[in-house]
Amino acid sequence: MKRMILMCIVLIGVLLTSCSKIDETAVELKKIEQALEESLRIEQGEKIVETNDIGSESEFNLNIGSDPSNLDESDKLTEKSTSTPLTLPTPTTTPTTEEADIRTPVLTLPTPTTMPTTTSTTTPTTTPTTTPTTTAATEEYWNPEKAMKLASFMEDWGYWMNQEYYEYWQGNSVNLYGLMVPDDVMGEDRIWDIAYLGETIAIEWSDNGVNKPGEYALVAIYSDAETQPPDSDKHVYLFTIKDGVPLVMITMQNEGIDDRLHFYETENRDLRTGFAAIVND
Repeated sequence: MKRMILMCIVLIGVLLTSCSKIDETAVELKKIEQALEESLRIEQGEKIVETNDIGSESEFNLNIGSDPSNLDESDKLTEKSTSTPLTLPTPTTTPTTEEADIRTPVLTLPTPTTMPTTTSTTTPTTTPTTTPTTTAATEEYWNPEKAMKLASFMEDWGYWMNQEYYEYWQGNSVNLYGLMVPDDVMGEDRIWDIAYLGETIAIEWSDNGVNKPGEYALVAIYSDAETQPPDSDKHVYLFTIKDGVPLVMITMQNEGIDDRLHFYETENRDLRTGFAAIVND
């Protein structure tokens, strides 16, 4: 029983040691040692009978910090004369290894682990190279500004030629000896085709002077048919661009020939160079 009491006291000292500073713990342990010496002197000579049946032992109700001599008589074990006296060793002031470890806590630091140096490797994102479809920039040869320049030029040139010219377009045709130009020679409802130098040609209206390769782009029509005297020749001019090359066609046809309206290039140098200058401006 004394051994168990001693162990409990030591346990109390351990608990106090863990909760107090090192200096305070040393004082408490000193007091515990003195209490043990006093208890051993009081209880010297008593015999403790160890009972073989451990399960029959009564459970001790210990009050932490109380004097073991104050236990109730009902809780004490029956002493037998045949028991061997328990000789407890006299505690010394030299702390055991366990106590020394408690008094001087050793802080064990974890061995620092060498953290691997993480080298940030930038993986270049492969951006798919999109090969743009090479589309040749379409050069425009005609625009509203050039159309106004041509109108001014035809007014001046007609005055110099003693002729008066008006502009015509699809839906606004000039009567050339009974043939409406351009409605009767262009479009799905045409009744004649247009021929240049005897060959039927593909010709379409164009706002920018660009049509399919080999096709004539028609940008303007001028005629004096409505202003000429009845006995005078009537002229119709087609201002065209073919593959970037300006061309002024003229017709004065006054009768039906194989259901085609025949044109040829104008011989008037001023008209040819004037239109070319406007196109190439």
